[in-house]
Amino acid sequence: MRVRVPFIVFEQDPFVRADICEALLEEFSDQTVALAETIEGVAETYSGLAAPVVAILSLSSDLVQTHLDQLSRMMPDVSFVVIGDAAPESSESGAAFFYLPRPFSSDSLIAIVKSATAGLLSDQS
Repeated sequence: MRVRVPFIVFEQDPFVRADICEALLEEFSDQTVALAETIEGVAETYSGLAAPVVAILSLSSDLVQTHLDQLSRMMPDVSFVVIGDAAPESSESGAAFFYLPRPFSSDSLIAIVKSATAGLLSDQS
């Protein structure tokens, strides 16, 4: 039995956001892909989903640490995929995160999402 892990996507560029969602739905057709319009909306979207969750966040390097620490405190049972120009430092809260550098391909996105999902599921057992 395959465990369902929903996804939250935050990406400001509508074309990149569409590409991310398309890649996720092609690979994980039976999973929920929810969009957050703002970084604050990520936590709101999380509250409507069953944990565990993979959150895919596209953040500028100057904002990633602040948002990652804040969201990880508000959202237990989440593995974060951070898309950006520079890898974030380790999170003060100890949140699980995976870094995907820009530019990225659909294949690299799916590979890192699979790693993030596997990490969540191994934490659950």
